[in-house]
Amino acid sequence: MLRTLMVVTASVVALTLTAGPAAANSILNGSFETGAFTNWSQFGETSFSGVAFGDVNGVSPTDGSYQAFFGPFDFGGIVQDVGTTAGQSYVISFDLANLAGRPNFFDVSFDGVSLTSFTNASAFP
Repeated sequence: MLRTLMVVTASVVALTLTAGPAAANSILNGSFETGAFTNWSQFGETSFSGVAFGDVNGVSPTDGSYQAFFGPFDFGGIVQDVGTTAGQSYVISFDLANLAGRPNFFDVSFDGVSLTSFTNASAFP
């Protein structure tokens, strides 16, 4: 069964996504270690999005050597269809930094259900 993992951002600086032990290989290129958005589809405003090696504005990747960045103000994001098994539990974890402050928007959804979302949060590392 395929389910969709979607990350929608505006003014978010760095992101790393990984699946927990129950779904170790479900999210492909979750830490962006290919150095690109390989296995992800970008949507919306993409001109300020990318994958960087090492630090992005003083924020280091926490899993591997690469991290994605988005922003500064227009909506855009990444999406990936993830293979799942009925009855199996899954853990989705991510690291997030918002160094730009306001305005901003961030949302992670899985199979159409928002897992976490915020609008106009104060800057945080």
